[in-house]
Amino acid sequence: MKNRSKIIISVVVFLAVCGIVAGFSMKYFNNDSKTVKVYTDDNSTENLNMVSDKLLKFISRNTLYSLDSYNDINYAAIDYYCIKLKECQEVKKSEVEEFTKRVFNKVVEPKTLKCLYYDEPLYIYKDRIFRFNEKHVEHDGLNLTPIYTKVDDIKKEGNNYVLTVNKLYFNPAQNDYVTDSPMGTVKVLDYNDDVEEIIQKYNDNYSEYRNIGIKYQYVFAPKGKTFYLVDYERIGN
Repeated sequence: MKNRSKIIISVVVFLAVCGIVAGFSMKYFNNDSKTVKVYTDDNSTENLNMVSDKLLKFISRNTLYSLDSYNDINYAAIDYYCIKLKECQEVKKSEVEEFTKRVFNKVVEPKTLKCLYYDEPLYIYKDRIFRFNEKHVEHDGLNLTPIYTKVDDIKKEGNNYVLTVNKLYFNPAQNDYVTDSPMGTVKVLDYNDDVEEIIQKYNDNYSEYRNIGIKYQYVFAPKGKTFYLVDYERIGN
């Protein structure tokens, strides 16, 4: 983990202009790349807590925060290659399919992807390649990485795990306070430069804050020693 107490804003080339920003310090996530071991027959509280920790790492490792803004698995794949591998200008269809099969256990029809801000292409799909639109109008980007994620609930339904979390976001280009989503206008907390203090206050008063704004629900299916994300939903306003 990075030992930092303040937010660090880092713009990722190309994608930053339309909202994909690696953004804030990943201090509150452990990007552990080790294989996940799933104990599917153990429904104890201790095991479910362990599973929830593994699922948060899965979300972080695969940069699935972009689903909170762009609910598109091809976009999630491009986000992953840009942030993790620094491949931002071009991403091959085969790379996108490899990612979506590994993470979602499916592929979807490739198409040109539009900007979150403007109704114009951000990535143009042609000749089996997603290419960044060089003519795209430059503008301020959003930080798509939450400053904090808190597990609200973890349960097992059949063979699947249902993980529900609350998230804290800060986007100074949008608001001067902490919100529930990347483009959110729902104020959760006042912002100050001490992220640890914000998180401590949030945790200490969680019963007060837990139902403010959006919750994020993930449904994971275990497969061998790993997971697939089979469903994702934003719950609330």
